[in-house]
Amino acid sequence: MKLRGRSPQKTKVAIQYANAKAHNLNAKTVSVIRLKVSVACIAILALVFYRCIGESTRLDIVSNRTRNPNNPFALAPGELPGYTGWARPEQTIAGYFQITSSSHTAHQSSKYHSIINRGERYELLLTCIHDDSATYACPESGTLFYVRAYGPSVITGNVIDYFNSSYLIELHPIDTGEYTVEVVVTFSAPLELHEFPLNWNTTTNTEEEEPGYEGYLVSGFPLSIFVQSAEALPTKKQHWCGLSQLTEQSPISSLNVGHWQIIDHVARSNHNPLTPDDTGVSLDGYRMSLNSLGVRMQYVYEDCELMRISDIVGSANEGTSHVMGRCLHHLGFLDDPNAFHRYTYDESRSTSPHVAVLDVIFIGDSVMKLEMGFFIKLLGGSDIVNCTFIETNGGLQYTLSRISKELTSKSQRTNKRVVMFNSGLHDIDILCSSKRKRTRNQTTAVSCVDSYQDQFKQLVGFIEAYPADLKVFRTTTAGWPKVRFYR
Repeated sequence: MKLRGRSPQKTKVAIQYANAKAHNLNAKTVSVIRLKVSVACIAILALVFYRCIGESTRLDIVSNRTRNPNNPFALAPGELPGYTGWARPEQTIAGYFQITSSSHTAHQSSKYHSIINRGERYELLLTCIHDDSATYACPESGTLFYVRAYGPSVITGNVIDYFNSSYLIELHPIDTGEYTVEVVVTFSAPLELHEFPLNWNTTTNTEEEEPGYEGYLVSGFPLSIFVQSAEALPTKKQHWCGLSQLTEQSPISSLNVGHWQIIDHVARSNHNPLTPDDTGVSLDGYRMSLNSLGVRMQYVYEDCELMRISDIVGSANEGTSHVMGRCLHHLGFLDDPNAFHRYTYDESRSTSPHVAVLDVIFIGDSVMKLEMGFFIKLLGGSDIVNCTFIETNGGLQYTLSRISKELTSKSQRTNKRVVMFNSGLHDIDILCSSKRKRTRNQTTAVSCVDSYQDQFKQLVGFIEAYPADLKVFRTTTAGWPKVRFYR
């Protein structure tokens, strides 16, 4: 039986990156950024002030970081949730795949499928195999997967489609220890993004049904691998990450620059409570992932280190000033780096006693708004930096005119300006989803990718014309699949 769906082609890369590339944006004007959500607020400080946190590390701050070869908080098999209970179709080819080759092996008596050395690339070749008795025929290409491994850290993998019913799975574990490897079929025969929205049946007044997210583990998974280190791991002196480490010009290069490392686990005896009431549930507990997964992670870059909160806000005991003050002083905006905290926001004042020297403008949805909120907290209440949020919720087709108007109103200021912008998730929902047919109010069949491209091009045009010293496109971070991708 042929799989329900259309003949799949090689899947396009992330919609934001593909369109940015198609528009041939000036890399110096609009950088493609891949920043994880929980580190973006800290990373933006390095982006805003990359001139003083660059390759030469002019602030002369380094850290001594030692990798723990035996992470006591490492995740055991089954400790990281996968399938979340969303309704799934019965049709899938997850059971048709076999592991036909592996870059590494282990002794026959070993409990591990493979043993590899730290830093080596781990590869598996999956091949879809069917015979005459099979219910479904294996497509030659196009099947989509989700790949992850977890243990001392959580890492994602890369998939290469060989267009012969075979797919190469690549993982690059850095921390030593035991990992659980999972490969999940998300869509056996996906549609192309340009095919959305689906055809509308004028007779039944309904749209063709979208394919459902499958989320079934491939045969033979999960499997266990062990990452070993033949030599002691040295203490490394790392400089702060600069612009070159925080920007990406490829949709997959971020897989090799860093990873999420497990640093705490509430189900371990050496966990120390971090919330005021460890018997209850709190907003801070959710923010730290203590009241959800029960696991805390930090994003670790391989050749640099993100600024710590203590580095940013400074320490009175150590006599250090806020990093923002030091950067503004270095750039010539402040005569005294310690002056940064002398000017703090006071709601009782109608005007600020000190004019802000920098405007940071955030353009995006609710996730961007949360990032701005934490960014403001990192400023420690100083009003020398002025932050503004311009909302894109509802999609660009409804917010473009407002964005243009608000940017124009802010262009009258003489301050230095930085713009961080993002748009994608709401646009995909509104332009592509069957549920949004009436919201679109669209009488002609137009590809949602084409619609997004036109609207995104207008947004980029507004921002390119806007007088700012740094303009950054913030990519949408991919997350664990919980619901249907098409919705």
